[in-house]
Amino acid sequence: IEAYIPNSRLTFNINKLTLNASFPQVNMDKSFQGEIPAELLDDGVSAVILNYMANFIKNRTTGDYSSHNNNFFLNLNGGVNIGPWRLRTNYSYYNSSGSDQRASSDSEFSNTYV
Repeated sequence: IEAYIPNSRLTFNINKLTLNASFPQVNMDKSFQGEIPAELLDDGVSAVILNYMANFIKNRTTGDYSSHNNNFFLNLNGGVNIGPWRLRTNYSYYNSSGSDQRASSDSEFSNTYV
């Protein structure tokens, strides 16, 4: 391999059955097949993006120790593309209520960035 790529090395360790290869980055091709030149790229289309996941869980127990619980989970992943700007955010909401607990809810925005 040293004959084809200058300053490269292959080292085989028979005791560990390993082959170590070293190729200087200067000799590596910096492009890949199908690469689009930067001057052909534009800002794309203005758009609104929304992904969601919602779950509702209802538990009910009967008998001497009967109870019921309701849990609701909502997760929104949203975004807006306007020209070169990209706004992204995640929103989570949780609500829980039932006979054996006090009702509670929580919401949170996270990972909001431009």
